[in-house]
Amino acid sequence: MTGLEAGYIGQMTSLFDFLSKPAGSVLGKQVAETAVKLGVKIENRYVETKRYQGKIKLYPRDFLEDYFGEYDK
Repeated sequence: MTGLEAGYIGQMTSLFDFLSKPAGSVLGKQVAETAVKLGVKIENRYVETKRYQGKIKLYPRDFLEDYFGEYDK
């Protein structure tokens, strides 16, 4: 099943916003690779904060919920 077949259409969310903390490059790469394999829509956004400046990836929130399973924040 691809992301399109799974119907991932949720609000586009960054890993930072979903996890409430920085994801790190290793986890970020794993999530991105899975999203690409499944055909999940990915958006890029440029951000500037005191701690980070650069591009971030945004994923449908329902994809992140599935990826992380029963994620309890």
